[in-house]
Amino acid sequence: MGAAVGPRVSAAKDYVSPGIDRIRSTATDSWDATMAAFAPMVLAARDGARQAREAQLKAMKKQQQSSRNRSTILVALAAAGAALGIAAAYVARRRRQQWAEYDPNQALEQAHEDAKSTVDKVADKTSETAHKVAERTSTASSKAVSKVKDSADDLVRKAGSPGRNSRS
Repeated sequence: MGAAVGPRVSAAKDYVSPGIDRIRSTATDSWDATMAAFAPMVLAARDGARQAREAQLKAMKKQQQSSRNRSTILVALAAAGAALGIAAAYVARRRRQQWAEYDPNQALEQAHEDAKSTVDKVADKTSETAHKVAERTSTASSKAVSKVKDSADDLVRKAGSPGRNSRS
C-alpha cells in the first residue's frame, strides 16, 4: 500500500475491529446455539431417512423376489401346460388311429365299394358270356337249321325215289 493510504487503513481497522470482533462473537454464539437446538432434529431426520431408505430397499427386494417367484411359477406352469397338451394330443392321435380300424362307416363304405366292383365285374362277365352264348347259339342254330334242312331235303329226295325197302 501506498505511504499516504497505509496509515488511514490502519486507523480504520483499529476503529472497526472491536465492532467486528463483537459481531463475530455474537454470530458464533448464535450459530452454536442454533446448531445445539437443531442438532437433535437433524440427527432424527438423518436417522429417519436412513430407516426409510432401508425399508424401501427391503420392500424392493421382497417385491423382486416375489416377482421372480411369480414369474418362475408362471413359466413352470406354462411349461407344464404345454407338456400336458402335447401328451393329450399324442394320446388322442393314437386313440383315433386305433379306432380308425373299427370305424363301421369306413368298413361299410369299403364293403360297398368291393361289392359294387364285384357286381360290375360279374355283370361285365355275364354280358360277355351272354354275348358269346348268343353268338354260339346263333351259329349252332344256323348249323342245326342247315343240317335239318339238308336232312329234310335228303328225306324228300329219298321219299321221291323208291328205295330198296319200299313196296312199290
